[in-house]
Amino acid sequence: MFGKKRPLVFETTMDGDIAIIKIGGRLDSSNIEGCTDKFQEVVDNQSKKVIIDLCDLHYISSIWLSEFMGFSRYVDKHDGSLVIINMDKKIFQIFDVLGFTDNFIIVDDMEKAKLEVAKA
Repeated sequence: MFGKKRPLVFETTMDGDIAIIKIGGRLDSSNIEGCTDKFQEVVDNQSKKVIIDLCDLHYISSIWLSEFMGFSRYVDKHDGSLVIINMDKKIFQIFDVLGFTDNFIIVDDMEKAKLEVAKA
């Protein structure tokens, strides 16, 4: 429903040597605090191979787009790989219009994501 506050979902699980971060809800300035640290902890403590699953993402603000770019750079700096899966069509359009689709590997299912992230 429009205007209904959805809680942030930020869950990390491991599948072998791949970290899967499930992000959902509404990503805006009210829940950005501390997320940089959460992202970096995954790379520093769990795996440099990361899949971000956006299956439950309903909204993303520009501040979060910047957060994703920063995380992508952090993963690259640590010789890792990052793949995004299950991106809603409307959110994909935002990424595409802003030119972000050139900066990320975006696929539509987990098996493709695992193959892509394993290439690094």
